[in-house]
Amino acid sequence: VYVASIRGTTGASGRSFGQVERYSAELLDFVTRHSRHGFESFVFLGWLTPLLALAGVALLAVGRLVPPSYKPDRALAAVLGAGILVPIVLALGANTPPDEPLWESVPGLGHTRVPGRLMPIADLCLAAGAAVAISACLSELRARLRPGAVVVAAMVAAVVVAVDLRVDTYDRLVADEGNAVYASVPDDGRVLLETPVYLPERQENSVYLYYAMQAPHPRPLGYSTTAPPEAQRFAQAFVNPVPEEVNALVRDAGVRHLVGFENGRPERYVPFSGARAPR
Repeated sequence: VYVASIRGTTGASGRSFGQVERYSAELLDFVTRHSRHGFESFVFLGWLTPLLALAGVALLAVGRLVPPSYKPDRALAAVLGAGILVPIVLALGANTPPDEPLWESVPGLGHTRVPGRLMPIADLCLAAGAAVAISACLSELRARLRPGAVVVAAMVAAVVVAVDLRVDTYDRLVADEGNAVYASVPDDGRVLLETPVYLPERQENSVYLYYAMQAPHPRPLGYSTTAPPEAQRFAQAFVNPVPEEVNALVRDAGVRHLVGFENGRPERYVPFSGARAPR
């Protein structure tokens, strides 16, 4: 992966710990159904489901509730417990004191920036622990010879967990095929630049990439955490722009079309002749 995708890019020298700080989760994020400070730090685990999972891990450690499975499985309990705890601690990132020394000293961690990327491991272990707890309850009902109660309890458990894991962060978006602004861009194959300009690592650029399907012009930028250094230098010129320098940079890149965005949506098309710097 390093040789094919990272070497020679902006990611080759690793990340800054400031990026880790930007995407680190906080304790409140684990019980909040919406993203409090960005999608990358969204780590909601539910309210009841984690309690069920902990109960399931405890049952594995001490033994099941009913025969014939009194025998504990401490090894599995330890694996599930570690699978839950370690990703959660790592997701807290810069909000845990040992994180920065580990990030700087452990080989490979210096190339990461989103601590919560390992949370799917915790999710799977939480699901397994919750399943053990629910299964133990159903086994108890079955042992008491109440088959009807087993069916009802299983249905109630499924509904409760589904409601518990409901989130408000993600919603459907209407596809913007045939956008009028991009339809006005001449189909001449010349270079197109969307504004405002973001550094390649910023996810706002991914919105621009969507419209590349409608207007497949060459572009000097895109969304990539392993961008070519020249793309990084191009975008960096817009951070504290000097109009004359930006003008020359855009002209030298062969840009002939500008599309301006506002609030994440394309609002205007402007042909670029080099007469004025794009905003």
